Amino acid sequence: MSRNYSFIKTPEEIAGMKAGKSLYTDIKRVHMAWEIDEKTYLRLLPPGLEPYAPVAVSFIASFGNAGFHLSSYMEGALLILAQKDGIVGGYCLAMPIQNGEMGILLGREAYGYPKKDAKIQIVHSGDTVRASLTRNGITFF
Repeated sequence: MSRNYSFIKTPEEIAGMKAGKSLYTDIKRVHMAWEIDEKTYLRLLPPGLEPYAPVAVSFIASFGNAGFHLSSYMEGALLILAQKDGIVGGYCLAMPIQNGEMGILLGREAYGYPKKDAKIQIVHSGDTVRASLTRNGITFF
């Protein structure tokens, strides 16, 4: 049986991924979006994708129970909005992960995600939530 390990999935593969019950529980997540410089945005778009809006989208999440016999871990993602043939989506620039070597391997091998090791923090104090993602001494956001 051959498997499609690329970012491109058939409608049947997508339906199969949606059909399974999530094993993830105890999730804490912060989502962010911001406008970026249009010239930078256009340089980041890969060939084959068309501009949609110069907007970066990101998340930082803590997965207390990830299922699949994985220990708890944290992960984030940095994406830019793009479109292909009028269909809007996010192009993933990076998907750093902390404390999740198996998550890195499974994400790369099964889904083709650009996962790398990083330092991730989520701090909740009263009405304030602070989150950051740093890799190789560079804070992404």
